[in-house]
Amino acid sequence: MKNIKNTVLSVFFLLLITSNLMAQNTITKPFAIKAGYLQTDLHGDDIDFLSIDEETTALNSFMIGVEYHSEISKFISFKHELNFNISGAEVLLNDAINGEYQSTLRISSLQLQPLNVTFRVKGFQVYVGPYASALLDARINRKDELGNTYKDKSIFGEPDEETEKNKYLQKIDFGATAGVLFELNKTISLGVRYNHGLVPIFDNTTEQKSIKIYNESWGVVLGYRL
Repeated sequence: MKNIKNTVLSVFFLLLITSNLMAQNTITKPFAIKAGYLQTDLHGDDIDFLSIDEETTALNSFMIGVEYHSEISKFISFKHELNFNISGAEVLLNDAINGEYQSTLRISSLQLQPLNVTFRVKGFQVYVGPYASALLDARINRKDELGNTYKDKSIFGEPDEETEKNKYLQKIDFGATAGVLFELNKTISLGVRYNHGLVPIFDNTTEQKSIKIYNESWGVVLGYRL
């Protein structure tokens, strides 16, 4: 009898806790605007194509975007995001006139995260999903014959460009996102996320091969639910 009583009490308290968690999990404000601080970088076997010392340094950057949260159950939902990102890295260049010098590759893109699968419990969210980015603009800092720095946009690429000489950035990037978020209240949220590119971002159509350099970034994101 004592075992039965303990079992009934355990089930009762479990149902009570579960009911409390489920009550707190309902999404009341599905739309949100977001802004974040990013540390973006590049990785891959062909980094020496871009930086002569085969190393890069993370670039301080930012993102802004919007999201919509679709509730599937009390604990599972789908997040759909559209973000504007600045990415890239600090690299080391070299030429016959200026020698070695530090430079910055800066890439602007529109990133779609179509389906982040999200687990939610008591204000915490853990999510993972794919992303696709469309390149909007790209430039790298170079020096002219007088040593003056200028922004070289040829790295973005042109349809009639001689790619054997000037390899260019791919216009589409694909990868994966993972993150953790905490809802400070029903309106404000704060989280961290990591993006990992899965396809090379440089191409060489003349040689019919990709250059193995990939995007990656982590960031702190502040959200405001509408």
